[in-house]
Amino acid sequence: MDGFRQLPFCHRAFNIRASADSLLTIINEILDFSKIESGKLTLETLDFDLRDVVEGTLELLADGAQTKGIESEVQARLFQAFSQADSSTTRKFGGTGLGLAITRQLVQLMQGQIGVTSALGNGPLFWFTLPLRFLTLALPPSISLR
Repeated sequence: MDGFRQLPFCHRAFNIRASADSLLTIINEILDFSKIESGKLTLETLDFDLRDVVEGTLELLADGAQTKGIESEVQARLFQAFSQADSSTTRKFGGTGLGLAITRQLVQLMQGQIGVTSALGNGPLFWFTLPLRFLTLALPPSISLR
């Protein structure tokens, strides 16, 4: 604790904020997981731009995912609650072990499938399929697609 008090105030404040954010993430994941497990989660059908969602997800996750290779025996348990690729105390992959379990449950609630393939050194490929409907938008007469 003495080492923590010797850090500059800004650094301590940053550490406190990062810890609070991590705790909030854990609490939110547990609440999401328990809502799904209890059958109290209701899904909404909303219109969205698939390209924007995919591009935003790639920007957020691509850099970190490309450097990790996940062995085949570990892949089988990745979608189980509180399970991680590396269960050692140093946990290379971080997290609570709920994110992929929640994702799997959401995909299954939407009648989809989810999985992962990975080769060491190439990074994992997470995939999912969902039965989505295409929405055709009527463009105003003044807008052209040319």
